[in-house]
Amino acid sequence: MRSMKLIFNFLFAGTSLFLLAANAYPQSGNTCPPPGTEVPFAKVINPAFASDYVGCDITVRVQFFSSTANPFHWDLVKGTSGKVPFQVVVPGQLPTSPQVEPHVFLPKDKADVIFSMKVGDLILIRGALGPDPVVNMMGHKQKVGGWPPAFIASDLISASAPDAAIKEMTQREFAAAPVLPPTPASEAIKDMPEIKTGQMLGVYWKTPDGKWTSLELLMSSGQENRGFVGKGFVTYRGAESRVHLSDRRPVIFIQSFGGGMDAKGWRVLPLGKKGDHRELQTSQETMMGERSGESFNDKKLIGVVVKTVAENVSSVTPAADLVDGEYVLTNGLYQYDFGIGK
Repeated sequence: MRSMKLIFNFLFAGTSLFLLAANAYPQSGNTCPPPGTEVPFAKVINPAFASDYVGCDITVRVQFFSSTANPFHWDLVKGTSGKVPFQVVVPGQLPTSPQVEPHVFLPKDKADVIFSMKVGDLILIRGALGPDPVVNMMGHKQKVGGWPPAFIASDLISASAPDAAIKEMTQREFAAAPVLPPTPASEAIKDMPEIKTGQMLGVYWKTPDGKWTSLELLMSSGQENRGFVGKGFVTYRGAESRVHLSDRRPVIFIQSFGGGMDAKGWRVLPLGKKGDHRELQTSQETMMGERSGESFNDKKLIGVVVKTVAENVSSVTPAADLVDGEYVLTNGLYQYDFGIGK
């Protein structure tokens, strides 16, 4: 009951929240190199390649810079908890600023050595590039850009150590990589489009021949009160959606930026057509007071089946076939429209 009241309360005002922008590396679909493979550190932290190495068990060669960490909220980066941070630079490159140098996070039981290192000492580190920091924002997780790279280390050794010792570290079999690689995507969402820049969700339907169709964000054009009894409506421009689905029980996939969105709040509602626009009645004033939200729209609600497909992807499917008409998929903050039939 309460969740649907929120849906109607936010149908108009909530759309502006979608205009938030964020920066993040793209999701990696690449296969990690063999465990312990040495990869140039400059390549690992380069924005064009960084996402390829998140969670991959690799070895990098770096120069020690400082045992003092900068005061970022490193607890927002998965894999850093309980580890000792220090700063490094790409071999042969001068530090640009104490605020932007890459940070390495080493287990405490192996960290004593870093406090005796000197600036410029060349070391080999075994570990994995950490993921972007993530914050919980309005019920779902959002990545944060602009932070120094974080390398989650399992071990390190001086580059001047005997070859046998270096070989032992780089070829040692660890129980698991410091940060687990991304879970392989379900076949159902193979080749799913990436979320558009500046948006926090991607909503898609897959055609019978395997092509992806993007549902469009539906922006309210206003609110109206009509009649003696004070019926309240939210209105939307256009007599019909530009996206029409051929499946009467479509499986709609919702991809959230960074994962973590609760898909249970999504609902499907029919939209009424009136002239050159569509509308949704959300309240009605009676002699007994105003009725709104779920209590007013019980008969309009369309049952849905919600499933988790991947860490950041859920599917929403109507529980019964939809008749010809216009519909809105909404969780109260975001609305996406689609039509069924011609």
